[in-house]
Amino acid sequence: MNCPDCHSTVARRESIEIKHAPYIIDYQWLECDGCEAQFFGVLTEDKTHMFADDYTYVGYRVTTEAWEATRATPDQCSAPIDPDCSCSIHEMMRTSTRVWKEF
Repeated sequence: MNCPDCHSTVARRESIEIKHAPYIIDYQWLECDGCEAQFFGVLTEDKTHMFADDYTYVGYRVTTEAWEATRATPDQCSAPIDPDCSCSIHEMMRTSTRVWKEF
C-alpha cells in the first residue's frame, strides 16, 4: 500500500485482531516510510457465509495524538462492529479522513 501524500510505502507498525462472532476485525496502526504520515486501517472479515469470506478494508488519515493514544490501549473496544461505540478507536475513525477503501 502506498501513501496518498508522497506515494512511499505505508508499513504496519502494530495490529490487533479482535474476534467478534461472526466477524474478525484487524485494527492496524500504519505509518508512511517516506513522510511519516500516520494512518489507521480496519480489515473486517465477515464469516457469516460458510463458504465465502467477505472482506472490507478501510484506511484513515489520523492525528499523531490519536494514533499514539489508541495504539497504547488497542484492545479497549468492546463493540468493534458498532459505529456508534464511544471508545477512542471509534471516535478516531469518526473524526478522521478516510483515505482508502478496498475489496
